[in-house]
Amino acid sequence: MYRKLILFLIVYAVNPSFGQIIINSNNFPVGGLKINRGYSLATSTALGSPGSNQFYDFSSIIPVFHDTIKYYQASQTPWAAFHPGATIASAISGNGLTTVDYFSASSTAFRRTGQTLIGNFGGGLDTVHANYIPDDTLLSSNYTYGNIENTRAKATYINFLSTANLERTIIRSSFFDGWGSLQTPLNYYGDVLRMKGGEINYDTAFYFGTPIYTAADTQYYYKYYAKDIRHPVVVAHTDKNFNLQYLEYIFSPPVIAGCMDTMAQNYNPLANTPDGSCVYCNVAFTITSDTTICKGNTINLTVTGGNSYMWQDGSTSSTLSITPEHSSNYSVYVSNSSDCHALANVYVTVDEPVDAAFWTSHDTYYEGEVVQFVNLSTQASQYLWDFDEPPSGSSTLEYPLYTYVSSGLKNIVLIASNSCYADTSSAQITILEPSSLPNSAIDGSFSIFPNPGKEYFSISGKLNGCGIYEIIAIDLLGRTSVLASSAYHDSRLNSLVTTEKLPDGIYLIELRTAEQNIRFKWLKTK
Repeated sequence: MYRKLILFLIVYAVNPSFGQIIINSNNFPVGGLKINRGYSLATSTALGSPGSNQFYDFSSIIPVFHDTIKYYQASQTPWAAFHPGATIASAISGNGLTTVDYFSASSTAFRRTGQTLIGNFGGGLDTVHANYIPDDTLLSSNYTYGNIENTRAKATYINFLSTANLERTIIRSSFFDGWGSLQTPLNYYGDVLRMKGGEINYDTAFYFGTPIYTAADTQYYYKYYAKDIRHPVVVAHTDKNFNLQYLEYIFSPPVIAGCMDTMAQNYNPLANTPDGSCVYCNVAFTITSDTTICKGNTINLTVTGGNSYMWQDGSTSSTLSITPEHSSNYSVYVSNSSDCHALANVYVTVDEPVDAAFWTSHDTYYEGEVVQFVNLSTQASQYLWDFDEPPSGSSTLEYPLYTYVSSGLKNIVLIASNSCYADTSSAQITILEPSSLPNSAIDGSFSIFPNPGKEYFSISGKLNGCGIYEIIAIDLLGRTSVLASSAYHDSRLNSLVTTEKLPDGIYLIELRTAEQNIRFKWLKTK
């Protein structure tokens, strides 16, 4: 195969004639680039002739499916640190393997600098990395009509298998044999440079320096580059005799200019390019302001302006009388002509009876320890806490934290309210003097946050001595789930625990060591 590729170069190396179409940095891909691409199977489509001022006609090809070419900033990927100097990345997946290529671009060249492979290489899902030496040059400002380029690059994946390295070698030959214009089903390009190319990809596995496996893949193709387009506009994949097998082509949707604003009178749903032609009508109106009422009460919503109305329930009066069960938004279309209307909205909040409730993670705390109050009240919008420690022992927060400076039995009172209703809840906790702190692995200053929480919580505090700790969730039926486990040695614990797999509900979160357990009440919400 390699001899055939060299022969191809010798045939076209006679009397190169340089023209004026030159690859430049505007042809190099950049991070954030997205391009629509279509695929077409082999047809009788001619690939065009070499030489100057050619017309490459792909207008009749029929796509069988489409995808999107995407380039990323290298820093957006998790493996950029393995490829220093790379600024651009792209990824492709297939046959259980994901290949992430890394590139660098200058004003004169676009090069592939490295590669990351993600797949199962015999020991489960794994990731391996390699960088090309030298860089694999894909495009250069030296590339112009009549130019011939031969490049070679090699990358080595260390420990691709448990005791084997993979060496990947790419040998590429390119001959820029024609220029002219090109037509695809949706787009026309006036300045196009054609490249006739072939490349061999060698993969060799080495076991302690001895090759144990070799595979080679040879590709032949034509690539058509258009002025200032950052990807080949057509790639014709061929056999070794350059007979067409299938086509890739990029496309931009046809430009349909028109009004794209759905609120305009002349909105065009087919338009994809705004042309400044939108025509708007004007309906002056007023409507009842957003308001709050008590459950069971009736309120009249009134709109003025225009000459006809349509509320969401179909009524056509300027006034809508409602006795809502729950908070809701109410909408009305206000019109002054058959093709001119405006949408008016008012939100009615319904205050329902309040149910006040709360808990604390423990029933006993020590002076100087932070107490976390978990508010379980429903239908409330205002809160007043009394922590039974005057003069400053109060709060209006929904989920307050409080540190007691005196010991004793504390009567906690919560008044939860809204604009119509109020309810009171109370409970007692015991605050002990610091001298009664136990000498155990678990310091008394542990806390859990946030509480309530959604997808995670954090437990922080001091673990004395050494050993293994576990963090366990226990639901109301007594079922347990081990959320975390690790070793400790006189360490400050600040463990972030994910709870995505736990159903919403009330849990006892237990921090367990060989010597002692400590439990927190915790509420997972949506």
